[in-house]
Amino acid sequence: MVLAALENRQQRYLALVFGDLPETPTEALETILARVGQWMETETSHGCLFHAAVAADPGSEKLHALLSRHKAEVAAKAAAAANMPGAETELLLILEGLTQTWPLRGAQAVTAAQHLAKTLLRDARQHQ
Repeated sequence: MVLAALENRQQRYLALVFGDLPETPTEALETILARVGQWMETETSHGCLFHAAVAADPGSEKLHALLSRHKAEVAAKAAAAANMPGAETELLLILEGLTQTWPLRGAQAVTAAQHLAKTLLRDARQHQ
């Protein structure tokens, strides 16, 4: 039942965060991060439920696999939206940082994540 609930949650999260994004990488990333903040405010103000599920049952291979798949899909979608293939780890770090910092800083976490994302984009453009 937990796995099914998390699967449903993943679909809702992906639809909210990645649906109908702006075309430009900068605007897409700003929108993604703002939507993660919206998700945190309305759905889960205490951090990632996927991580919480694994923490509650650390021996569950199915939960670990679901967590890994969820985070990989989020990272891939963010990299595609930002037109930054190969930057999945960096983008996931920003997204995870936002999710974990939200309970402490709220909207300030979104602003900080957006700043970091702009810096990452700028650096990527300079190295092309």
